Amino acid sequence: MNYKEIKPLVIEWASEKNLTDSGKQYIKVFEEVGELAGAILKNDLPEIKDAIGDICVTLIIHGVQTNTCYDIKVSDIIYQDMTPSSLFAHLVDEINNTSNYAISQLNEIAHKYNTTLDECLLLAWNVIKNRTGKTVNGTFIKD
Repeated sequence: MNYKEIKPLVIEWASEKNLTDSGKQYIKVFEEVGELAGAILKNDLPEIKDAIGDICVTLIIHGVQTNTCYDIKVSDIIYQDMTPSSLFAHLVDEINNTSNYAISQLNEIAHKYNTTLDECLLLAWNVIKNRTGKTVNGTFIKD
C-alpha cells in the first residue's frame, strides 16, 4: 500500500475516533517530531521509520482538520544531499508553515535512511488500524 491508499484509511480512522481538535492534533504532530529527533540522534532506524510514519499519520489528520493539503508527488521530489539535522530543520519549518512540503521533507528523511515514506506510513497504519481507546478532551487515549 502507498500514501494515496493509506491516507483515506487514516482519515476514516480519525473520524471514528472523533479527532476534531486541530490545536491538539498540531501538538501531537510535534510530539512525534520529537520522537524522530531522538531516533535520529541515536541513529535508530526502526524508531526513525516509526516516527516518520507517525508524523505522516498526524499530518494527514491535521490536514483534514484544517483543510490543508499535505499531498505530494514523489516523482516531483529532488533528493538533496543534506545532513539529517538540516533535513529535520526543514521538516519543522514546513510543518510550522502548514505546507504540503512537510510530507516531502518526511520523504526526503526516509530516503536518507534508505527507506520510503510509503513503507513508514504502512508500518504506522498497521500499528494504529486496530487500536482501541477513547478520545478525551480532543486527544485519543489508547487502551
